[in-house]
Amino acid sequence: MICWVFFQLFIDRHHILRTRFLSFKNELFQIISDQALDIKFIDADQLSEKEIKQLATQAYQTPFNLENGPLFRVTLIHQ
Repeated sequence: MICWVFFQLFIDRHHILRTRFLSFKNELFQIISDQALDIKFIDADQLSEKEIKQLATQAYQTPFNLENGPLFRVTLIHQ
């Protein structure tokens, strides 16, 4: 899918989007991973507007884990 290619090229170019942070003995370490982007696709054809809003709210309220990453997520809701 073309949007996956676009976002993958985007994170390949900007290493900060593939970065995670670890704390060891009171020091902070930056680790840049080679992980591929995980795009979540949601087909919302059979969902109500309320359900779509709930999915969108859940997507943006999910906290980031700085130690495990990724620090960049994409959720596409298609209707």
